[in-house]
Amino acid sequence: MGKVRLNDDQEVVALIREGLKRTGGYCPCRLARTPENKCMCEEFREQIADKDFEGYVSKGDVNGNGLIDAYDISVVATQLKSGVSSKQVPVVSGNISLIADKKMYKAGETITLTVKGKDLVSLNALSFALPYSASEYEFIGVDVKDMGKMENITKDRLHSDGSKVLYPTFVNMGEQPAVEGTHDLFTIKLKAKKACKPAFKLNQLMMVDKFLRVKSEK
Repeated sequence: MGKVRLNDDQEVVALIREGLKRTGGYCPCRLARTPENKCMCEEFREQIADKDFEGYVSKGDVNGNGLIDAYDISVVATQLKSGVSSKQVPVVSGNISLIADKKMYKAGETITLTVKGKDLVSLNALSFALPYSASEYEFIGVDVKDMGKMENITKDRLHSDGSKVLYPTFVNMGEQPAVEGTHDLFTIKLKAKKACKPAFKLNQLMMVDKFLRVKSEK
């Protein structure tokens, strides 16, 4: 049998456990209440039967894009705290942009990137990837400006190929007010390790409403 361990992210573990309680033991990452999705699910049983298996169950990546993003987490989060109401809302829409406070930075200076929302409608969850060079920048933190009651589950990841990627992620748990309108959402702060002229870009942007409808950009 392969090795089995909990996710290192305790927030994810707590989220899944609460989802399992709400669904009566069925995988909260799957909408269908079928025998193969009853914990422990068929996929997991098959994987741990392989003595060489060591890792996480791929079904956590519900949309199959290689990330655990705002959509994947929303599949669980919208079931928590009595779930979301059936009250209809418009499909999620609007635009997200990333703006630096300066064009040039000296070594040791703090870079402030402001994430702005424009004409947001029904935003219930948000995530994107922000790759950066660890030799040029050091991640400091995220300061929330106006994300309503969304939970901040942003993670800074070092991948096996040595690349660094920040994954800003915000999700409403259960029924909560959506983020609407035009305003600054949050800021990302990094330290410049040397003089630079950064050109950060949003990657794999994911905007989700409470009914799991999506607006995404690569």
